[in-house]
Amino acid sequence: MFRQTVPPDLIVLYLSKEQFPQEFKSIPQRLNNLYKLGYIDIVFTDGDLRSHKKYFYSFQQYGDEIVILIDDDLFYTKRLIQELMELHHQFPNRIICHRGHLVTRDSEEKINPYSRWKVLRTKGGPSSSIFHTSGGATLYEPNLFNTDLFNVQNIKTLCFYADDVWLNIHAFISGIKIVKTNYYSDYLPILNIRDVRLSDLNVAEGMNDQQIIKTSKYYGIDEKDIFND
Repeated sequence: MFRQTVPPDLIVLYLSKEQFPQEFKSIPQRLNNLYKLGYIDIVFTDGDLRSHKKYFYSFQQYGDEIVILIDDDLFYTKRLIQELMELHHQFPNRIICHRGHLVTRDSEEKINPYSRWKVLRTKGGPSSSIFHTSGGATLYEPNLFNTDLFNVQNIKTLCFYADDVWLNIHAFISGIKIVKTNYYSDYLPILNIRDVRLSDLNVAEGMNDQQIIKTSKYYGIDEKDIFND
């Protein structure tokens, strides 16, 4: 992020006190140095909302700003922010993403399983049929979302393991369409052999599908209507 052609105004890292009980004493010295030099802000949160942390606090704290979400376990191109901002100026009041899937449907217009959706490799949208993956660098205007996005009880009971599902369903409820940039790449992951990526579990074990059904049903959205223009 420090090498972006369009630099961010602020970089914020949200960490749970449950995972880092000694706060700054629990994190690597390199992060402490960046914080002390003012290059990043580090916020320690009560409880642990898992992957939901990256939007839950930033959207509320910077609701009137442009917020770009990224996962911290990937390497990114230096034009990442520039390309998002260019499309944002062209398509305001939309979610702009670098990674997304086209939601496909069966002969009865019900959505297919997540594993059968089409990966988008070129520009697309605005559309409600694009399912954006937030951590691949996605631009938001937080104040466009309905306030139930921050309903902690619903997050935990309906969609605790899939922040992307939660964000996409609430984008649909809020009438926010998705625009995909022309960029496509399988971002190079920062590997940790002891870690199993949550995104892999969600796809391999069908957890995305389960949470889509459970969440859309709770909000009264018919399976034929969800993610449909």
